[in-house]
This record gives sequence, structure tokens and C-alpha cells, in this order.
Amino acid sequence: MWRLITYLLFFGKCVQSYSQEFNLEKLLKSIKNPVFEKVMSNPDKYRIQIIYSRPTSNGFIDYTYRVNDQEYFYPASLAKLPLCILTYDKINGFKKPNVTIENQLITSGPYAPPAKFLYYDSLKHLSLKDHIIRCFVVSDNSSPNYLYEFLGHEYINKTLQDLDFNKIKINQRFSHSDTLQNRITFPVKLVGSKGDTTFSQNGDTSSFKTNPKNEILLGKRYIDAKGKMIRKPMNFGLDNNISLSQLHQLWKEVCYPNTRTKLNLSLENKREIKAIASRLPNQSDYPNYYHYADNYRKFLFYGDSIKKIPSNIQIANKVGLAYGFISDIAYFKDQISGIEFSLSAVLFVNDNETFNDGIYQYESIGLPFLGNLGRILLDYESYLRNIQNKSLVNISSKLKYSYSLKKK
Repeated sequence: MWRLITYLLFFGKCVQSYSQEFNLEKLLKSIKNPVFEKVMSNPDKYRIQIIYSRPTSNGFIDYTYRVNDQEYFYPASLAKLPLCILTYDKINGFKKPNVTIENQLITSGPYAPPAKFLYYDSLKHLSLKDHIIRCFVVSDNSSPNYLYEFLGHEYINKTLQDLDFNKIKINQRFSHSDTLQNRITFPVKLVGSKGDTTFSQNGDTSSFKTNPKNEILLGKRYIDAKGKMIRKPMNFGLDNNISLSQLHQLWKEVCYPNTRTKLNLSLENKREIKAIASRLPNQSDYPNYYHYADNYRKFLFYGDSIKKIPSNIQIANKVGLAYGFISDIAYFKDQISGIEFSLSAVLFVNDNETFNDGIYQYESIGLPFLGNLGRILLDYESYLRNIQNKSLVNISSKLKYSYSLKKK
């Protein structure tokens, strides 16, 4: 276990008065940990962005490190988060008691979307809520395509714009479809528990333009769909494009019930979404995900550990993992201590800057960094709580978490 002497000295200085201004960058650079030192010594290479939010009686105090909406990162499964939230928003907009999140989503019929658009077309019997559970608990890549079909490209992006999240742009399914095909959605219908059709909609072709800039070049080379090495940067200009700061804000508006929002969500909706996003794999009966460890898709706090997550710990989150980009948007609460905060982060661990070669440093850098980042800020929160309660005797004996959790 690494000793955190510098880290503890930093705490002693920065919270002599807990109202004193906190410096996230200084804290991160004070950590004596090989992975942290490697990343923090070259933050531009790792394209790291971090947002840490502490709720207060008047709103939030937000701390950021290298957050830049102009610095592109591939969001991967983070794009499923707005799809899940907007599904609730759209259902509520119908204002019909028989149109619910529990309705079965039907995509079959003479005008059904091609199977490749759905990734797997064997999920046609599932409800909207079933698809949302699959998106969160194991980050399934089929279910978001069904939600995409229900919502539609134009509805998704126009609604996000109207909600003041204009830097969250969803341009594509999680499947093999090109730019034009991603603008087309096919007829769908919702079916109630008695087999009655509660809602139906025609197919549509979106005219909504999301990316005025069609060229975002990253890396040095990539392997194309035919397995050929292309020795030039890869263009992400037509892919999903998400601002970390806006997605972090969107998740806060769901996870904190008193936060002002334009979202058409009830308090019950917010509680349900947060509860689903907090589920561990072994807490899901249908689908059954018992064979996954607790930390599966919990990158912050537990990404580098297979230890069981205590029942008092709630982590409502969504992760992204692709092309060497690793990210997590998380809400954390300890039900015993009452500690509660939000944390979002992304970094790029692709040393050879080659896309699609499968050589990324997720295990050696990405997961240890995110796991430690969560635990460090949790310790900071615990330290503040102890200072405020005037119960701190010896900080080294109060620290809960090791900074070198090993897989056993």
C-alpha cells in the first residue's frame, strides 16, 4: 500500500478551514502514485478532463481540471445516458396514463429497421424500461439502438438543444449504419400489458444538422473496416460528440431532486433512473448478470478492484470505453456517512495513437487512475466531514481506502 504522506500534508494545509478554496489540480499533483504521476506529468497526452461537484444548500461548488469543450473525446457508451433520460422525457410528454416506460417496444413488421441497425434484433419483446436497464447495468450495445429508434435523430438532438445541452450531439446508432442511415428511423409502436397498442409512430428522416464541423482528426493511424492499416489520422467528425461538462450537468439534474431543470421528469422518474444506474450486476434478475463482478462498469472508485461494493455505497453512473478513451460520469453517496458528490472524468490511454488495433492501456493506466481518483476525492470528503464534526483525531487512521487496491 502506498503511503500518502504528501497527500495528507496537503489535506492539513487546504482544510485548516474547510471553507478555504480547494485546488483540485494541487491535490491531484500531490498524489504519490506511479499512475497518477505518469498521467499528471503529461496531461495533454492523456487528454484528461475532470469535474468534481459538491452539493451545498445553495446549489453546487464545481471544481474542474482541464475541462475543454473544444477538446474532442470519443464518448462511446456515454451516449446511452441521454438516450435513457430522453426516453422518460418523451413518454411523459404524451400525458397518457397507458403510455408508460413499462410498455413493450415493437420494431417488427413490414417496415422494420434492418437487423444490422439494431445490432441484435432478438430483443423485440423487451419494454423501454428493460432496454434502459440493459444500457446501465452492463452497457449493452443493442438496447440503445431500440431507444434511438423510438426517439429518432431529430427528436434527440432538437430536445437536447431546447434543454440547453447543445453540446451533446447524438449522430449515430451503436451499430453498422452510415451517416444517412443514422438519420432515418423506422416505424415503431408501444404495446401495453394487455397487448393493446398504446402508441405508434411513423418512420422519419431527420433534417436536423448537428455537426457543422465534419472533420475532427485524431491519432496517427487506424485500421479500417476491411482490416487495412490507414496511415493517417482518423476522422471523428461524424461520430457522437459530447461535452463532458454538459453531460455532467445533465446527470446532476437527474441525481439531485431539487436541481432546477427543463427536463420533463417527475421526482419518481429521477429516483427510478438513479436506482437503475446504481444497480450492480448481481442485483439484476432480468436480464441475469450474476456472473459479472460488482465493479463491472464502475470505473470511478472501484475500476481497479474486484472487491465487493458495500451495501451502503450508491454509485449511479455511466461509463464509456473505446479507441483508448475511458470515461465515467458518476453520482456517489454513502448512505451511512451521508457523503454525497458527483464526479466525471475522461482520459485517453492509446500510447501508439493507433485506432482499432486493440492495444490500449485500460488495465495499466485507465482503470487504476479512475479508481484511485474516486477514492481520493471520497477521502477528501470524509476528511471535510470529520473537520466539520470536530471528531478528527488522526487522519491517517481515518482514511478508508487504499490507493493501490490489488486484484485478488
